[in-house]
Amino acid sequence: MTQFGFVPDEAIHPYFQISDVVLVPYQRHIGMSAILVRAAAAQKPVLASDFGVIGELTRRYQLGLTVDASSSEEIGQAMMRFLLEIPGELCNPVKQKQFADHNTAQQFASQIFQALYNPPASRGSRSLNSQAVDSPQLSNSRRL
Repeated sequence: MTQFGFVPDEAIHPYFQISDVVLVPYQRHIGMSAILVRAAAAQKPVLASDFGVIGELTRRYQLGLTVDASSSEEIGQAMMRFLLEIPGELCNPVKQKQFADHNTAQQFASQIFQALYNPPASRGSRSLNSQAVDSPQLSNSRRL
């Protein structure tokens, strides 16, 4: 399969399905990447940076191998492991599924709205839902 140019979101999944391993070699990236979720949903192992959230999630959910992404030698050694070992032994399919199920767009949106409507009591504020009803001075753009 060869694709040059933009791949629309709905057309991405087949690329993950036909992969043997998914490379996630972000260097010094602190945040998360949807590539981890897509690989886990396709039950494909990742070769990821050992740094930041990507490294932590890859280790915690046993999504694949982590390496120092700035080291071509480490990346090469990890690629050899994927070639010589059974990929299923380099990741945990049960944890991959848990990770993918927990990180759907619907789950993400649900958590955001749950936090907006039910903020922790320690904040000392009411939910946005009650503020929108009880506070007519809020502009329409701030009401939910």
